[in-house]
Formats: sequence, C-alpha cells, structure tokens
Amino acid sequence: MSGDIPPINYIYTHLHDSIRLELDNLGQAVLQLQSAGSGGLSAELAALQDRYRFLVEVYKYHSSVEDEVRRAAASPRGGGAARPP
Repeated sequence: MSGDIPPINYIYTHLHDSIRLELDNLGQAVLQLQSAGSGGLSAELAALQDRYRFLVEVYKYHSSVEDEVRRAAASPRGGGAARPP
C-alpha cells in the first residue's frame, strides 16, 4: 500500500475537485438560463440558489477545518500535523 495515496490526501483532492466541478456546473447552468430567456425561470433559479447555498456551506466548513489543521501545525505543540508526505 506504500504507492497508494494517503487517505486524507485522497479525500482533500476529491473534495476540491468536487467543489470546482460544482462551481463550473453552476456557471454553465446560469449561462443556459440566461440564453433561454426570462419565461418561467423562477423554479430553475430557486434550484440554482439552493445548490449555491449548499456549496457555500460545504466551502465554509471545509475552510474552517483546513484553518484548524494549519493552526495545529503552526503551533509549538502541533507537531507538524499538516506536513505534506
């Protein structure tokens, strides 16, 4: 298993990729709505707003955890918990 990616790196990589992908998908959806015109868009806009709010929450919690890891690594007692492999 020495050649495998450490589990935490695997999670972070896929989480970051997922956030980027969802941002791209949201942007594409907005462009599609923009080109479709203004007729009956309230349901579509509400769905996009819900996706955006969820993504904001994921981002906030993820950033908070990353900050905690960095603080722990930087503190004299932290022992370098966030050192790269």
